[in-house]
Amino acid sequence: MSLVIGAFTIGLILSLLSMGVWISFRVLRYTDITVDGTITLGASVVAILMVNGWSPWTSILMATLAGAVAGGVTGVLHTRFKIQELLSGILVMTALYSINLRVMGRSNVPLLNVGSIAAPVARLLQGAAGEGDTLMLLGWRVPLQDVAMLLTMLVITAGVAWLIKAFL
Repeated sequence: MSLVIGAFTIGLILSLLSMGVWISFRVLRYTDITVDGTITLGASVVAILMVNGWSPWTSILMATLAGAVAGGVTGVLHTRFKIQELLSGILVMTALYSINLRVMGRSNVPLLNVGSIAAPVARLLQGAAGEGDTLMLLGWRVPLQDVAMLLTMLVITAGVAWLIKAFL
């Protein structure tokens, strides 16, 4: 059951990424493959900031700003330097591979003892579950952290989907 919850959680996270790609390709009608590098840039920025003691939400905000800067560079290359949209995206995406390694300082960053955005939800579930760090769900014992992350991602994904529907 924990595997199923993890799969749904990852699916919700990736659905946010696909919404971003959808906005670029379908709504703006701009072939922007900078997304490939900015996904990793966002993860790198969040990882480094959280390891250095920043809150998860502030880290996500800073990662969003870093992604916006990368997208802005792609836009400047296309509009000011008259580089085709696809090529400008490829140039920025390729540059971001090196930038991501520079941001992290190495090829990987351990996140074992770092909190997450689901920590408050996990604390609420801990109060509801009583003793232990597992919850009985459909006859299976599931870690509270997995359920908390799933619930958090459900709320975030629903909120983003509502915003997209309301404003586009």
